[in-house]
Amino acid sequence: MTIDHDKIDREVDEAYRQHVYEYNKARAERMTEEDREERRAYNRAWRAANLERMREYNREYYQANREKRLAYQREYYRRNRKKIREDKKRRSDRRTEEQKERKRETQRRYVARNRERINAKARQQRIERLARETADEREQRRARIRAYDREWRARNKDRVREYNARTKQKALDTKPVSDDA
Repeated sequence: MTIDHDKIDREVDEAYRQHVYEYNKARAERMTEEDREERRAYNRAWRAANLERMREYNREYYQANREKRLAYQREYYRRNRKKIREDKKRRSDRRTEEQKERKRETQRRYVARNRERINAKARQQRIERLARETADEREQRRARIRAYDREWRARNKDRVREYNARTKQKALDTKPVSDDA
């Protein structure tokens, strides 16, 4: 049986790391605020005395973090593909909606300025459409209107009854009086 020295080294390293972690954690829990203040003062003094070594530590630290940060930024588009796509679609939809609203506003302004011209044009188009209409098309249109009228009357029986009664009363009230009587 062969001995895996790398595995043993990894286990020893892990055990040592765990020991250091627990030692530092226990030490931090035991430290009072005065101890922390002394430690800070000592660290500041050491940094002032060893500027070159601090620069080296900082360079290594920021270099390592820079590599991590750059890798993370490169991954951003892959990680947030869905969010980016949704944002892009939302912006596009908003632009489209704004364009539609501008178009509607322009049309409303045009209609407000040219109401008579538009009404005259609509009347002219209707007259032209009716002139082009064949007898069959005319009959179909009238049948559609009659069918709609029947449906409306079926849905609004009370209103129809009321209207008929009013019309009948009006007819009786305006009936000419004959001279025979």
